[in-house]
Amino acid sequence: MAATLGRDRYARQSLGSLHARVKESRVLMVGAGGIGCELLKNLVLTGFGEIHVVDLDTIDLSNLNRQFLFRHEHIKKSKALVAAESAAKFNPSVQIHPHHANIRDPQFSLNWFKSFAIVFNALDNLDARRYVNRMCLAADVPLIESGTTGFNGQVQPIKLWAKSYLFTEIFGTSEDDAPELDHSEDADNAEEIAKLREESSALKRLRKSMGSEDFPRLVFKKVFEEDIERLRSMEDMWKARRPPEALDLDTITQQSLGTGPAIAQQDQVAWTLAENYTVFSDSMRRLGDRLEEARANADLGNAQPILTFDKDDEDTLDFVAAAANLRSIIFGIESRSKFDIKREYRLLR
Repeated sequence: MAATLGRDRYARQSLGSLHARVKESRVLMVGAGGIGCELLKNLVLTGFGEIHVVDLDTIDLSNLNRQFLFRHEHIKKSKALVAAESAAKFNPSVQIHPHHANIRDPQFSLNWFKSFAIVFNALDNLDARRYVNRMCLAADVPLIESGTTGFNGQVQPIKLWAKSYLFTEIFGTSEDDAPELDHSEDADNAEEIAKLREESSALKRLRKSMGSEDFPRLVFKKVFEEDIERLRSMEDMWKARRPPEALDLDTITQQSLGTGPAIAQQDQVAWTLAENYTVFSDSMRRLGDRLEEARANADLGNAQPILTFDKDDEDTLDFVAAAANLRSIIFGIESRSKFDIKREYRLLR
């Protein structure tokens, strides 16, 4: 008891006014391997009140040299179960709920994701990381992404909305067709899935304007103005946090009149709102022209060509950087330079 009180006192001194909020928070950690062991230890010692851990894997001998929550007697046992049991000793007042399961399982529905204040990714599987990102986007829950490279590690708050959602919906294969998010048989998810598909269908309709002069304006108005106004109208979501501010297309168009597409070459400075709009519009025209040309040259009977994101492709990087920054401005998040964004995507590979 004395040790627990001591930990609580130190956490209170370190976190200040955030301490009470942390103690009441329910968080999710996906992955209980190399990063997961360290992360779970930190979450427990920080004093998060309720922690859910999901991992499908079991412990191997090779894990023991770096995953310190595991011992030789744990080999072949569930990583999630053993990690929870071991980490609980650091702070018995924290509730840890292990799940020896696949994060894609139907039991982990959209409503379940919505029940968390924060989601932490501690995965080495890129497909699973993308899946968790998509679920967090749909649930509007912050995601903290982490990864390793050699002996170095990196962690960052990230929402891959611009790359994994918007770019894909406009220039790639629609998320609406992705089987990973098809939980339509789950009654609890039916309404949310319907909303996601409605959003996807609206973007598909906008695709028909690709190649026209109005194409960038139509997409901008829907994504950064109309969708944000609808989101802001959900007043219960913003009682404890800053509501998003929709971007007015006409105002920004006027502000950007003196800004040319060459601004995209200034990759080591954060662009202004008007500059992001200019890069967004110009990159949409470039990408639209590329996709239209690819479709015109495609062999009859073959699948329709699509574009895929590549951090070394200036057109796709310009689009993602500008779209991500516009979204960040809406939510009061600091904009990043194109150089920084490219570096972050390099680390995520």
